[in-house]
Amino acid sequence: RILHLRAEILSKWCLKLGAGTFGSVWRASLTDEKMSITVALKEMIIGSHFSLDDALYEILVQKTVCDWLQAQGQKMSVPRYLAHEVHRRPSVSRPGKETTMVMFAMEEIPGMAMDRWMYNVETIEFKTMSVSGLRESGLKSLGGAVGTYSLDGALDVATNFLSQLAPVFSQLDKIAFHRDVSTHNILVNPANMDFTVIDFGMATDAVKWRQGGWKDRKSVV
Repeated sequence: RILHLRAEILSKWCLKLGAGTFGSVWRASLTDEKMSITVALKEMIIGSHFSLDDALYEILVQKTVCDWLQAQGQKMSVPRYLAHEVHRRPSVSRPGKETTMVMFAMEEIPGMAMDRWMYNVETIEFKTMSVSGLRESGLKSLGGAVGTYSLDGALDVATNFLSQLAPVFSQLDKIAFHRDVSTHNILVNPANMDFTVIDFGMATDAVKWRQGGWKDRKSVV
């Protein structure tokens, strides 16, 4: 069944869910002749630092991990793959040339980036905050989850975090390295403390990396 990604819905909703390593993620609809569902749609523009092969590899890695988790009956701590399409259209900035774009539809995960949950500020804002100001007021003053848990509560959160994400990285380690695991690439649902790994745009082949691929500048850009 061929699925059609309705990108035009973006102009009506204009809801940007986030930005990945090499693309933006929007709320959109995935439709065919029988259904219409809301999804997270990642737009990846192919360029000098991100090839079509890179984009398709990101999708392959995420889908492979999802398929394994589902087959093993594990908790789905990675957004489910739904569909993808490759589009080529005339370039606006380069007359006579084409722009290639990959549209990657995945399950929309409820929650927020882990850094937003912890500190109550967006990643970019947190990086630009005054260190001396934070030292004086303390991270707890930001209004996030930091400093609000008892020791037992914090241990429960850590146990939850590790038990949910360990299977993901155990399987991922066999095929690829994520290379961008950080609080802005882990989603938290405060309602049930579910954790989800996102954005595999920096993933690289694990076998080649172990064989010395990390020495290749193209592999680390």
